[in-house]
Amino acid sequence: GALNRGFFVSNSEVGDRAFSVTTFLYDAVCGNHIVWGASEVTEVRLVHRGRASTRWIGDLQRALQRYAANGTEKERKSIVAAMNTQIGDNREQVIEKLFRDKKLGLTRRVVEAAWDWSVKEARLRGNRFAPTSVWGMVCGLTRVSQEIGWACDRVAIDQAAGKMLVLAG
Repeated sequence: GALNRGFFVSNSEVGDRAFSVTTFLYDAVCGNHIVWGASEVTEVRLVHRGRASTRWIGDLQRALQRYAANGTEKERKSIVAAMNTQIGDNREQVIEKLFRDKKLGLTRRVVEAAWDWSVKEARLRGNRFAPTSVWGMVCGLTRVSQEIGWACDRVAIDQAAGKMLVLAG
């Protein structure tokens, strides 16, 4: 699927914080407004002092033009590579390989749950990717992490998924 472009704008009514515009690419936003898969995060901040009111138009305009001109080709290629990189031929091979990879630090239970989600996600997406692919298991891992109650545990699973993406190219 396509990556989405997003931005946050923040300011202070009383001048206790800088005016800022943060731009990024992202995968999804869940119901509690967490942005998932953010990348290419850029922030422009203008502190409320001096000639900030005359500077903001130029600084902000240049940042937004750079943002608009940047494509998502790098991310698209990474996702295609992950879809085409197979971890194993079947459930058992994939689970064993990921569980035994100490750099990922995943438990067997997490990897098995990720497999189950990967199968579901592949079906939901019209089987555009295989559960045996890096992308399939990354999708599965990120779904598993969303079910975890503790943020530190979610982050560890999401970081393992990120490591897998880097290895796929």
